[in-house]
Amino acid sequence: MRLQDTFVIHPEGRRFEIQPKVRPAKTKVKVGKIYNCAIEGFSGLVRAECLKIYEKSAHVRIIVCHKERDEWRQKVLGDQTVVKLKNMVLAR
Repeated sequence: MRLQDTFVIHPEGRRFEIQPKVRPAKTKVKVGKIYNCAIEGFSGLVRAECLKIYEKSAHVRIIVCHKERDEWRQKVLGDQTVVKLKNMVLAR
């Protein structure tokens, strides 16, 4: 394999790198359902309702914190935050 094989060559001689295709993550998270979430900055799990789903995260409304010392952080955030999709587990 030569170095030229890894680049697309423009007719004027300039080289451009091939951009990888970004595919959205397949997830089972649904809007309106309640999940147990591990959120950065909180010491324990948080029970939250999903409001909106982005590519790799979700906007949630915090319902209750499992540890009392996290309640002040919940109030500071206005009961809403963003969570990584991989840190969300459906509550039973």
